[in-house]
Amino acid sequence: MHGAVLSQAITFDLLITIPIIHYFQIRKTNRSKYSVLTTFSLCLLVATFLIPDDHQQKINIIKKLVLPLAKLIVLFVIFSKLRELFLNYKAIEKSGLRYHRIKTALISTFKGKLGKLLAMECGVVYFFFKKKSATSYVDNRFGYTSNKGTLEMVMGFMFIIIIETVVTHILIHKWSPLVAYLCSYSSLYLIVLFISNLKSRHYNPKSLFEIATHGIPTRILILTY
Repeated sequence: MHGAVLSQAITFDLLITIPIIHYFQIRKTNRSKYSVLTTFSLCLLVATFLIPDDHQQKINIIKKLVLPLAKLIVLFVIFSKLRELFLNYKAIEKSGLRYHRIKTALISTFKGKLGKLLAMECGVVYFFFKKKSATSYVDNRFGYTSNKGTLEMVMGFMFIIIIETVVTHILIHKWSPLVAYLCSYSSLYLIVLFISNLKSRHYNPKSLFEIATHGIPTRILILTY
């Protein structure tokens, strides 16, 4: 009896109290109101694992009623964000690299850290597959893409990572195949990140500007990314 009452109380707190508190915490901030749905989903997942199976009647009812609606909301949010992203991309003037327009559109569509994270991941994929073209720096722009040593250093790092990945995968696979594959995929992503960063330097030169501060000419170095 006491176990059933306790389970109902915990279910109520997880599925009702916590989402309501979260809503009142963010309602006057710039955070998206859709985060309430994320909080509710996490609380529902916690309740599923925390509450005994014999006391999950209300949770099962909520799953049958709420989950289809939640799926529709998620699909609507994804569709609206993709549409907003497409419109923001179209509104940007075509100049320079396409990635710079994609980056601006992503940051405009997805506010805060999420937009910057998506822009960074998009940049990794974009520069990894982009073919290298001839460098044509003009006026006050310059780069170090032709300097010797950088490519050799990156290749050395990647060679070390490959060797360590193979050895680590063999050792960890005996304990947990899942963890071994996760570590291997992480190392592969790191190699892709190295290559992408090396290729992106070719398209993102340094810019040197000269301005006057209190009548004294001052040179400012700006990194364009």
